[in-house]
Amino acid sequence: MGEVIPRFAASSSGDVKLNSHHHRKTSLRVRLQGFYKCSVGWNKYTLDSVNKSLDFFNRAIQIDPSYAPAYVGLADAHINLIFAYNVGSPASGCEKAEREPQKALEIDDAFAEAHAALARFKLQCAWDWAGAEREFRQAIDLAPGSSKVHHQYAHYLMAMGRIAEAWGESTRALELDKTNMASE
Repeated sequence: MGEVIPRFAASSSGDVKLNSHHHRKTSLRVRLQGFYKCSVGWNKYTLDSVNKSLDFFNRAIQIDPSYAPAYVGLADAHINLIFAYNVGSPASGCEKAEREPQKALEIDDAFAEAHAALARFKLQCAWDWAGAEREFRQAIDLAPGSSKVHHQYAHYLMAMGRIAEAWGESTRALELDKTNMASE
C-alpha cells in the first residue's frame, strides 16, 4: 500500500478530514486502524482506555514519526493521567505534555489540535494563562469547526472564571459534534 496519500486528522467523533498540504508515503489503512483504536479507546474516559491509548499513539509514531496527531494524543493522555486520574509524576507528565505538542507543531505548525494541546500544558502545568489563551485562540482560528478545540477552550474559560463564555464554547462544541459526550 505504499502510495502517497493525503495526511488526515480525526475529530473526536472519528470523522476523517484531509489536509491536502501534507503528503507522505504511508499506508492509509494502517493509520486509520491505529488512530481509530486510539480515539475509540480515548473517548471511553477510563484510566485503562487512556493507558491503552498511550500504547496506540506510541505505535503510530513508530510507524510514522511525522504523524502529528499521535504526538497530540500522547500530550492529552499525559495531562489526563496527571490531572484526571492522579497517576504518575506531575513533573514527568508535564514535561511530556510540553514536548509532544511542540513536536507536532514542528511537523505542522497549522495543526489546530497541537496548539490546543500546548494550551492545555500552559494552563495546567505552566500556569501561563495568557499563553494558554493565545494557543487556544490560534487553535480556534485554524479549526473553527473542531468540537475538541472548543470543548478544551471551555475548560480554560471555566478555570478563568469566565462562565458565560465557557457555556458558549461548550454549547458550540456540542453543536459541532453531538456524539461527543465530553461536550455535554
